[in-house]
Amino acid sequence: MDDAHDLLSAKENDCTRLAKELGAAHVREAQVEARCMQEIRKSQQDNQLKQVTQEQEVIIYHIFIFYKFFIFSSFISTSNY
Repeated sequence: MDDAHDLLSAKENDCTRLAKELGAAHVREAQVEARCMQEIRKSQQDNQLKQVTQEQEVIIYHIFIFYKFFIFSSFISTSNY
């Protein structure tokens, strides 16, 4: 009878330990998932910022080309007179 009681007690202890380990594993999994989501959001924000920066550079380049054309056109029109 004592052997059966000891075996039952050991199994209960094992179940308790395993339940705690499972709970801890779930917590670690949730933390890793949260970190991954945070890294994904940061990467998306970085990519969006890079895209906006590139678009601004293209706009500035076009403005610069237009300005050069305008100055050149003004120079040509004034030199003809």
